[in-house]
Amino acid sequence: GTNEGAGAALFARHAARVVAFDVSSEGIEAARARHVRPNLEFHVHDATRPFPIPDGEADVVFSSEVIEHLPDGDAFLRAAARALKPGGLLLLKTPNDDYNRYENRLNPHHVSPYSASRLRDKVQVHFEAVRISGLTCDVSIDRETEERPDPLPPEERPYRFGDPIVVDRSV
Repeated sequence: GTNEGAGAALFARHAARVVAFDVSSEGIEAARARHVRPNLEFHVHDATRPFPIPDGEADVVFSSEVIEHLPDGDAFLRAAARALKPGGLLLLKTPNDDYNRYENRLNPHHVSPYSASRLRDKVQVHFEAVRISGLTCDVSIDRETEERPDPLPPEERPYRFGDPIVVDRSV
């Protein structure tokens, strides 16, 4: 899910080789035009299929906010496990559905949301050592209804994905 390649270009500053891919041909075209480095490759590729590298070649697989967009996250995890060398590292970032912001929960592209426990269960099928970390929400900071400018909490207001969000809580 490299999209226009900014993250891959950051990795390529330090890595011997970066192979980045996205299902969007427009995104990959933009990435190739913007980020030209001899150690950086961009491919149009579906993340649920075996990665465009030989099995067991990758030291690291990095995926940021992609798995929740995939109808078959298990296929992505299988592909990542195949691509990694023994002892390789999967770094996977996804919104935690237990603490997900309202607009993420309504995002029509998030077809497979993950809580920390669901993600752990899925990843452990393909990887031995799994560590989950991230931010959590302190529910004690929720504001009382009468303190809100609008008496309805954001979850109960009409909302379309992409509309501005009113933030009335902090983490």
